[in-house]
Amino acid sequence: MVALLAVAPLASQESGPARTLPVDPVRLVQGDEVAGRRELSVARYGFTYRFASEATRRAFLAEPQRFEAQLGGACARMGPLSGIGSAEIYAVHAGRLYLFASDQCRDGFLRDPEALLLGADPVAVGDAAARARGVEWLARAAAAVGGEEALDRVLTLRRSHVRERVHGEDPYEYGDAWHVDFGGRAVRETWWAKVAAEDGWKRRDVLTPQGDFSVRGTDVAVELHPSQVTAIRQRLGRQPLVILKARGRDDFVAVACGEAAGVARVEVSFAGATTTVGIDAASGRIVSACFRGRGPSQRLGEVVRTFHDFEDFGSLELATRYEVTFDGASVPDAAVTSTETELGQPLDDALFRR
Repeated sequence: MVALLAVAPLASQESGPARTLPVDPVRLVQGDEVAGRRELSVARYGFTYRFASEATRRAFLAEPQRFEAQLGGACARMGPLSGIGSAEIYAVHAGRLYLFASDQCRDGFLRDPEALLLGADPVAVGDAAARARGVEWLARAAAAVGGEEALDRVLTLRRSHVRERVHGEDPYEYGDAWHVDFGGRAVRETWWAKVAAEDGWKRRDVLTPQGDFSVRGTDVAVELHPSQVTAIRQRLGRQPLVILKARGRDDFVAVACGEAAGVARVEVSFAGATTTVGIDAASGRIVSACFRGRGPSQRLGEVVRTFHDFEDFGSLELATRYEVTFDGASVPDAAVTSTETELGQPLDDALFRR
């Protein structure tokens, strides 16, 4: 059941979206709107929570994951890697608190919350024969890109794409870049900028063994919520090179699940991501990746990437372009052509610092 709770009438005094929940989150989740007290506050993931009593503050501290804003406070309609929601626009669904970027986002979420909430993917399941066959197909895919020894020698990946779109009469540049250290660190940068102008915005999401955090615009670094870490790892884990590099992980599972039209399908799971890759039986190339993800309206469905334009990058051959369908329909705006790919080059350590 979805319980819609009213937007607090207090005007935000903060820059950008309000980050102080004006009502007690414990009482809110329990079904009551009660103002919180400034002197009874807890900060978490960049948000401040106020409590009506010391008892509810203690309840929050005992189970913060139960009472805090889910998705790290990102807009629940747009997903955990979207912009920050407002602490003054909220709703409770299934006993959990969610924030939103606007009233329209909140209303859209409440119409069908389960169509918009994506957690960790279920792990691929198969019998011993299907697993053995899956490993064989992944070995063929490794050979097709350059061989297992060449794969193992590649310790870093930097890949980016930039494209222009027009909004109104103004052209904008949108960019997305991955900086991956296969020793356990990764950075995803996203940005937009008005062409030939100084207007712009940038976000840097960082995963390291020492901690995961995000820097958005000119804000200070904020710890990433576990759901945001899962979403970033899922995006990273959909990439064919990352899949092949992960084949030695303890949590790596590969299950063959059939062949059709000369393409073998292998369901691959690791680090919270499950992707069904299509492997061309003739060449061994990974030619597609299928997974549950967001479509143009942010609703969840079947996303299929089809890879094209394979190029030699020294020791490995990688696709430089993919097209996208969502629930069987083409999504031209989601197609990506890489503008820069570097393998094995040193990464700037500053990217991984707060």
